[in-house]
Amino acid sequence: MFLLQQGHGMLGRIEQFLDEHPHSGLIISPRICERDQLERYLPGFKRVANAQIFFDPHFYEPRTDLVRVLSYPYFENYNFQTAIFDSRQFCEEVVSYQVDALDLANIILPGRYSNAVTEAWLEMQRAFADVGAAARPAKTVYSTIALGPDAILNVDSWNQVLDEVVNYPVDGVYFVFEHLNNSYFMDEEFLYVILNGLLSLSLAGKKIIVGYANQQSVALAAAGVDWFASGNYRNVRSFDHQNSTDRDTEHFHRAVWYFDGNTFGEYRVPALALAFRRGLRDHFGPETVHSADLLRSERPALWTEPAAFAHYLHLMHAYCEGFRHAPKAERAARAMQFFSERQNATDRLAEAHFSFGDRGFNVAVLATLAALESFNQDRAQDIRQLSD
Repeated sequence: MFLLQQGHGMLGRIEQFLDEHPHSGLIISPRICERDQLERYLPGFKRVANAQIFFDPHFYEPRTDLVRVLSYPYFENYNFQTAIFDSRQFCEEVVSYQVDALDLANIILPGRYSNAVTEAWLEMQRAFADVGAAARPAKTVYSTIALGPDAILNVDSWNQVLDEVVNYPVDGVYFVFEHLNNSYFMDEEFLYVILNGLLSLSLAGKKIIVGYANQQSVALAAAGVDWFASGNYRNVRSFDHQNSTDRDTEHFHRAVWYFDGNTFGEYRVPALALAFRRGLRDHFGPETVHSADLLRSERPALWTEPAAFAHYLHLMHAYCEGFRHAPKAERAARAMQFFSERQNATDRLAEAHFSFGDRGFNVAVLATLAALESFNQDRAQDIRQLSD
């Protein structure tokens, strides 16, 4: 149920992660991975038993100028002029690369990002789906649906997308979306709308991958989501279509953060040091092999970026696995319990006057529970119809 969303600097660590985390997988990104690197590392990824390997064609911004993306063969004869662009031929080349060159069992079709649902966008998406149908049943095929918040929050456009997608001749959906106001976490209305939409897709029998997920995204398990994909840096934990342009995201300011599984917040090491000095050590956890030295130290100081990433990914895998083992019809109730536990842990730290800082989950947990409670109340009968 958990996939690595490939981020910068992860290539050499992927095989080890897959080896150590059963029932996991990987979404490879041409935005990050050079073509020759992919073809060199892919055999090692495939050798890991039960690892699910996906390739994201990265068509979100058709006029991309990213050299790394454009180096892939399906862009070789590419010219995106809407009047002459042959969407079917382009999609055939994307599918051919994944089937013939990469020999993948799972195929992700291209999908263009849009913040408004137009007839032209719907026609292109449908054409992609029709082409992808030819790869079935030998391959499991997913349509990419990449949307902005305006398209999602507009009732008519969101319903139009859902009505189209349930009738696509594909197995599932790779869903990526930008949050309202470019926020990292979703507010209660936005999360509620997403939950309702994904439940409709689940009930229609579509497999669902939520890409660019973060800790709050785990709540979407309530709607029957099959896979969550998350990565190391925040730009692979929250979708931003501008990362498909030449905007430099590799050199954004970086800092080492500790992800706390108890509260779902992220905290700087000095904040932990102050909390430990105040006798609050037992509030933080759970401990992983990657965070043991940090959480056991008398005075937390140095912690490496690779350890911080490995700790976060290990916990995200564990939480997703917990939902995978629960029947889909029971996951909404489980999600309520899961996030209620995070709220309780947050309340205990708040009572001790801990400062949650810029990356705390203390506000988001309330929004998450509000959305889940409304979703459970309004869609209870439909939730009971979910099947594994």
